[in-house]
Amino acid sequence: MRVSERRNSNRQIISYYEFDLESAKKKLQVKNFSFPDQEWLDFVTLCRSGKNSEHGYDIVMGPVANDNVYATIQLYETGILSVEETIIRLKVEKIYDQILFHTNESLNFLSYIKHEEQGEENG
Repeated sequence: MRVSERRNSNRQIISYYEFDLESAKKKLQVKNFSFPDQEWLDFVTLCRSGKNSEHGYDIVMGPVANDNVYATIQLYETGILSVEETIIRLKVEKIYDQILFHTNESLNFLSYIKHEEQGEENG
């Protein structure tokens, strides 16, 4: 949606893929964060810092740190919230899951299914 807004277009393309998680788990380093906890918070904070993007995982699954979540994480990073307070706040946020493919090898476990176009070009 953001791309279509930047391009001043109502046209959006949704791509569908199938992901073979079980095969990926057998051959790759896969990390699954089931919920926001201290380990997840430490991982997100480290990635946001830009200090170490080499975490050793091919695929990372778990909660999305969207704008609402980032506001809470910023309070933690600046020392306003403790780890415990941050996790309590995150548990009341509506959090969605995501899958991040960090290596080219991880993309081999995706199979393209189809795409759909929605909306139309502005003329």
